[in-house]
Amino acid sequence: IVAIATASIAIPPTLAGDAAPAEPDCGQGKAWWPPLQACVTLPVLKKMVDPEYDGAIPGLRYGAILYVRVSETGLVGDVQVHNAPREGEPSAEGETALGALIKAVRQWRFSPGLDPDGKPIGMAVTLKVHLLTEE
Repeated sequence: IVAIATASIAIPPTLAGDAAPAEPDCGQGKAWWPPLQACVTLPVLKKMVDPEYDGAIPGLRYGAILYVRVSETGLVGDVQVHNAPREGEPSAEGETALGALIKAVRQWRFSPGLDPDGKPIGMAVTLKVHLLTEE
């Protein structure tokens, strides 16, 4: 089972000493996107493919924060692990499950993000995901 806990636009960290500019409140399902200096609509997951775990351990709890590039057509491009594990201790089983998750995420499909004029745009999003196997 894969659960997405949060989704947000992936924004590179500011340089040390740089003050982060104030971001306006864009409302539900939208976020401030610095490249356009505007509020944009976030991509919406339309098709989720569950990971196929080979030899998964029952009751495995593992999580990660992923950077996922979603194209203007809604296809997933690059997937990078930003932080893992967020739950559970590092283990070979968890790393195997994480690899299966990344393979599955590359098959996910999204409605693309939209610029303020409603035009589809590609963007990177941050996903906090939880991997759970049945006990």
